[in-house]
Amino acid sequence: MFDEEGEKHGEWKAWHASGQLKEVTGYLHGQPDGLEAGWFKDGCRRFKSKRDNCVLHGSLKVWDRSGQLLQHWRYKEGIFPISA
Repeated sequence: MFDEEGEKHGEWKAWHASGQLKEVTGYLHGQPDGLEAGWFKDGCRRFKSKRDNCVLHGSLKVWDRSGQLLQHWRYKEGIFPISA
């Protein structure tokens, strides 16, 4: 969906060629806002984060293809890092 100025607004999804969900991103007037999540082609989670008012807030996690958590950062109102 787009806002009145043609900017992305609301939840957007992208798909792998196989039909598997690739990414979900929320947008607020063209800027990433809300949930952001991604998956590898096999369906394993790739990353997950959240933005409040277009700023990273809370956990940002990244996994490898085997499902092993590689990185876990915590943000507070866009400030990094906070101990996880």
